[in-house]
Amino acid sequence: MLTKEQIERIEAFDGKGERVLSVYLDVDPDSQVRRSYRIVFQDMVKEACERIEGPARRRLQEHCGGLGALLRFR
Repeated sequence: MLTKEQIERIEAFDGKGERVLSVYLDVDPDSQVRRSYRIVFQDMVKEACERIEGPARRRLQEHCGGLGALLRFR
């Protein structure tokens, strides 16, 4: 669970014109017995990619592909 201060720090982050990817998933094995967070992540990526086009979409897909690989090892 994020604290109020952590949320405020995230909100204040300045990407200096660049896009920033933030992903918050509950990956606790006790609450995600079937690792449903992977499906949630894939759905989030698909939805985000539908909103952007061109090079930004390709960069998002590349970054998310790397994150998806990390999730497979959890």
